[in-house]
Amino acid sequence: VDATARLEEAKGLALAIGFLTLFVAAIVAAFSLRYMRADRRSARFFVTLGLLVAVVLAFLFTNSLIVLAAAWCASGWLLAGLIGHSEGWREAEAAAWRARLAFIAGDAALLAALGLFGWHAGSSQAHVVLAGASTLSPLQINAAALLLVVAAAARCALPPFSGWLLSSMTAPTPVSALMHAGLVNAGGFLLVRFAPVLEAAPVARMAAVALGLRGAIYGIGIMLVRPDVKRALAGSTVSQMGFMIMSCGLGAYAATLWHIVAH
Repeated sequence: VDATARLEEAKGLALAIGFLTLFVAAIVAAFSLRYMRADRRSARFFVTLGLLVAVVLAFLFTNSLIVLAAAWCASGWLLAGLIGHSEGWREAEAAAWRARLAFIAGDAALLAALGLFGWHAGSSQAHVVLAGASTLSPLQINAAALLLVVAAAARCALPPFSGWLLSSMTAPTPVSALMHAGLVNAGGFLLVRFAPVLEAAPVARMAAVALGLRGAIYGIGIMLVRPDVKRALAGSTVSQMGFMIMSCGLGAYAATLWHIVAH
């Protein structure tokens, strides 16, 4: 019964964020038709954009840990490709590699956590893993939950991973819109999706609160001192993501979901 309830909860969460993803992506795509019309690589841009939205929907709606892991990793790689879209621009290429390095660190943490869950439960189905999360030892569940927090922090651009978002201002404006209005929220979705694990791991919850609080203060500082609008908005996003992760650490998952939609 518990496993079935977890599956129904996941479906509701996926529907809410899936609708939001499609809404934001449709607006960005419509704007991109005009913005990218003179770009020689516009076809590649739209193919990558479509693939990115597809893999995001895949990790939102899947119940398989294997599909979730593959789609999560692919989304980071595709996003980094969009950040470095401007061919021959050294700063854009450097920003893309910085994003890839941050995502690799977060992806490794996620793969390790999902591997531990799957090994313990003997299943690759998320609802089965979550239903049996309470049977993990305190050391195992805190370690796995801490790895999930690291994965979320990397995707949400919280310190020490903030550099990839702050340097991504070289990306075309539609890509910036997609990042700030959508993809950085993936970390919040991950922690809400695995809320039963986080609830049973007090050390990881304290880490989420600490990381979120630091990110919120750090982002506010950047927003106040940056003279250029794009990086000031990037600082605002880091701050908002900090508040979102802190909400997860405090157990306010409904507030986290509302924060994702409102941001």
